[in-house]
Amino acid sequence: EAAALPDGAAERGTETIMVVEDDESVRDLVRIMLETKGYNVLAVAGAAEAERLCTDEVDLLRTDVVMPEVNGRALAERLSLTSPSMRILFMSGYSDEAVYRHGEISPDASFIEKPFTDRTLARKVREVLDA
Repeated sequence: EAAALPDGAAERGTETIMVVEDDESVRDLVRIMLETKGYNVLAVAGAAEAERLCTDEVDLLRTDVVMPEVNGRALAERLSLTSPSMRILFMSGYSDEAVYRHGEISPDASFIEKPFTDRTLARKVREVLDA
């Protein structure tokens, strides 16, 4: 007999997610949020480290749009050369409208605005991975 899925089970996963975030506290918080949902997380501080560690094993790149070294879109383009099947989720403290208007990312890109709850993040990650 099949048991009902526990609350939030549909938001869980086992995929590998690379979190690129220059703010250490945000990076740690996102890593913990995703690990508690079952994901394997590679949390890195910037583009150089992301490029060094990215392999085709990474299922999802969660990158900040605005970072010191390189913007998230440029990083996503570079890492997609290494891992073409990797999904991408952009994150910013700016609204999606502001990010799109300034041409930082295209309007069809997956995006989550800070701040967010662990549930909102888990749902968005699952949505992007399942797309």
